[in-house]
Amino acid sequence: MYGLFSVLYGVKIQEATGKYYEYRTFTDFFTRTLKPGIRKIHRQLDKYSICSPCDGTVLSSGIVDSARSTIDCVKGRSYRLDEFMIGVIGDDGDQDTASRVAKVSKNHVGVEALLESVKAKGNQLHYMVIYLSPGDYHRFHAPAIHTANYRRHIVGYLSPVKPSYVNVHKDVFKHNERVNIFGDWYGRDKNFFFLSYVGALNVGSIVLDFDKDIVTN
Repeated sequence: MYGLFSVLYGVKIQEATGKYYEYRTFTDFFTRTLKPGIRKIHRQLDKYSICSPCDGTVLSSGIVDSARSTIDCVKGRSYRLDEFMIGVIGDDGDQDTASRVAKVSKNHVGVEALLESVKAKGNQLHYMVIYLSPGDYHRFHAPAIHTANYRRHIVGYLSPVKPSYVNVHKDVFKHNERVNIFGDWYGRDKNFFFLSYVGALNVGSIVLDFDKDIVTN
């Protein structure tokens, strides 16, 4: 079964530390580890350096629209930052009814304060969405020397995230279950850094080595 899966999805089993017969479950195989040195990180001790946190394909990237406080995770559909980052539209007091939520124009006060702090430093907030195909290595790593200060687990669906599905169902990323990490990146200054791990169909287990309290779908 593992061999057939590898052929269908292009798994590079030669990069993994284990052989097919060593994986007792499909989850073990799917979350296989890589041999040391397979993914070289250039300047990994340089505090100004940044790299990809995982294998995958870049679906979108750009600069956060600070005027509207949105990101374009999917072409043709903007996501509100508060809804994506904390799972709430507007402030807590705005959540009484669907009609009130629909009228909320400003982001959550905490998100607005975050954007203001970024602008006050003369910086821009960039984003990137990376898609992991079934054949990709499915572990993720710190993409920079940064500190994780706050974690938010947003319970949701586990819809497919493959590009062909996302292009039709454009709200997937804000409806799917995800674990968000807020922190600081120590480049030239103490700058904001944010990571979001989004679950998908058959890939609902998000495990953080530094936070054992997380229990996902």
